Amino acid sequence: MKKVKYFLFYFILFYFINFNLLGQIPTGYYNGAENLTGDNLRTFLFNKIKTHTQLSYGDLWTAFQQTDKKSDGRVWDMYSNCLFTFVSNQCGNYNSECDCYNREHSFPDSWFHDAAPMHTDIFHMYPTDGWVNNKRGNLPFGEVGTATYTSGNGSRVGSARNGLGYYGNVYEPLTEYKGDFARTYFYMLTCYKDKISGWNSDMLLGDNFSNWAKNMLIAWSINDAVSEKEINRNNIIYTNFQYNRNPFIDCPEYARLIWDESYQQPTITINSPQNNFSTSSSSVEVNFHINSVEQNLQISYYLNNTLINCTSESSVTINNLISGNNTIKLIVASHDCNCPLVSQQIIVQKTGITSIEENKIEETKIYYNSDSDNIILSHPNKKIKDVFVLDITGKVILKEQVNNLETNINAYKFENGIYIVSVHLESGEIFNEKIIIIK
Repeated sequence: MKKVKYFLFYFILFYFINFNLLGQIPTGYYNGAENLTGDNLRTFLFNKIKTHTQLSYGDLWTAFQQTDKKSDGRVWDMYSNCLFTFVSNQCGNYNSECDCYNREHSFPDSWFHDAAPMHTDIFHMYPTDGWVNNKRGNLPFGEVGTATYTSGNGSRVGSARNGLGYYGNVYEPLTEYKGDFARTYFYMLTCYKDKISGWNSDMLLGDNFSNWAKNMLIAWSINDAVSEKEINRNNIIYTNFQYNRNPFIDCPEYARLIWDESYQQPTITINSPQNNFSTSSSSVEVNFHINSVEQNLQISYYLNNTLINCTSESSVTINNLISGNNTIKLIVASHDCNCPLVSQQIIVQKTGITSIEENKIEETKIYYNSDSDNIILSHPNKKIKDVFVLDITGKVILKEQVNNLETNINAYKFENGIYIVSVHLESGEIFNEKIIIIK
């Protein structure tokens, strides 16, 4: 009985650990996106998501059972309120609403000439009522003035409202799903950026949105924020099917950085220290200010290209400065620092040596051998990671990566004098030793 209990405990623990991992943006997925806007950001994201697994048209029926399942196990249909059961209610023939569900190209396939891989890209494919889908046809999304048809959940077909900027018939989804479809369209115009110029739709102009469509979709995305439904769907598609992501679900700010000219990009100001600040200390406090209309932004900070931490504080303390120049980089980001937006960096110079940590551990050997003209460094059981040689002013004159228990540094280029040798072990320990070179 105990074995069964332990098995169930570890199974549940494994399930929740993996569910938690599934719900996260992969660390580093959008690294490099900071400071990009407009078409530069769109191109960066295009290169990130363009390569993905192509599903067959038949695969979609099975995929929907994971990507579009409600908590009660029913089909999550954004076009109707019908209670569809997976598989048994697949279309088939239909004569009215709620007869069956089909595979809807929310971005109509006639616009891209039924071409692959768009034809089966599940990011824009949804299970929807066949009858409502037929009423929509290949109409563009829009906002209806006078409706000619209204579905059971309130989505409508009719002539575009005055002031929309479009003067034909449109299909207007339910308000709570408008953001979902806007982010779907942002994905399509990013993932297939290199193909769009050959497509045909009143929502498109060249290789981008027409102006009225862009303004409407931006408004939809702002007014209908990312939902848990979208997040779960995004993660399932990434993990189980296509192995790419919808960046505009992960990082909704990216849509505005690309398409919204009125959007104020966040900025970061480092108040202190100033660039090229000099200190003899091994640590420095960095104070900064973020200007942004966005809420809940964080800072990821780096020392010499190594990520230190992610924080929501307005100041950070940087430790373990090395002698010479140190590059400190701050990146404003959202969503646990996984969506980088803008960055700023400064150089801090650690100068001089105010105190030398004596090498009291006999196993670590740091000395100059005048016979061989080598600086000898060794440790019997801990690998040496890096070695720095500094002159008496604290300037780094040599740096070597070692990755070994011992090494010799040839000192033939060094003048006679006093030097500091700083040995950094893989364990994190640092040992400094003063040596005198006399040839």
